[in-house]
Amino acid sequence: MKMTFGEKIKHLRQLNSWTMNDFIQRFNDENQTKVSRGRLSMWENDLNDPSFRVVQSIARMFNISVDYFGDDAKSLSKYRKDDSGANELMSIYSDLVPRRKKSLLEYARTQHNEQQK
Repeated sequence: MKMTFGEKIKHLRQLNSWTMNDFIQRFNDENQTKVSRGRLSMWENDLNDPSFRVVQSIARMFNISVDYFGDDAKSLSKYRKDDSGANELMSIYSDLVPRRKKSLLEYARTQHNEQQK
């Protein structure tokens, strides 16, 4: 049976053992667009659809392709990005205080720039 968009968001959230508040905090920490509990509830209950930019942010947060949301498949396996370290890094990042998040981001940029040389 085809999962709705809202069911997919809820499924991803529950797979990660995130409460609605966990999802909201992680989303709001990583994005300029802020999400409320009511808005998330509306998405999960298919009462409203987020913008494509928000869908991109959700996909990035769960380390999956945005294609997952448009496909009929329930299985996440073909949509998972293959960098398992990214999930760990995001988990660590989300637990840091803002000052340390900034330091980590600066370090990652430095590493990325050095690699591009």
